[in-house]
Amino acid sequence: MNLEERVISKEVVFEGEKIKVVVENVILPNGVTARREFVNRRSGAAILALNEDQQVVLMEEYRHPFEKTILTLPYGKQKGEETLLQTAQRELKEKTGYSAAEWVPLGGMIPAPAYSDEVVALFLAAHLNSSALPTQNDRFFNRKSLPLNEFFRLCDNGTILDARTILAAYRFRSYLQEATGK
Repeated sequence: MNLEERVISKEVVFEGEKIKVVVENVILPNGVTARREFVNRRSGAAILALNEDQQVVLMEEYRHPFEKTILTLPYGKQKGEETLLQTAQRELKEKTGYSAAEWVPLGGMIPAPAYSDEVVALFLAAHLNSSALPTQNDRFFNRKSLPLNEFFRLCDNGTILDARTILAAYRFRSYLQEATGK
């Protein structure tokens, strides 16, 4: 059965700095008309940065919708015509002050396919070089480093709840198993 939906009309009902809210009317495979509402958001990259001490670099940041601080990997949206790798490289530098000599793609993800068209690329960044952390006037966060086993434990036990971070941990664990044969 063909499951595609054909768009017959589209309207942007809200446009903010980070998102657009789009409403589309579609024709379903059975010929019935339906309404689809979704968030349009630029693609982005999440970076699992591993320092020389085999610690994962994380960000602790207050997230207003949840009214609490959460731990996440550095993450950011594409700007202009950047590739997702260029986005990852820029975001790692902006969010942590690090650059990396080695970049390994860990795949991608669709965080919320029911209501958003966002796509996230996941990367491993290794052989880090540190520089000064850039000043940002509109973002406040703490840079933290956790030993790799502690990072995996916090992802496994539900302390870390961010889906990008958890999936990157899972993909990196698989990458390590393939690389070491264990």
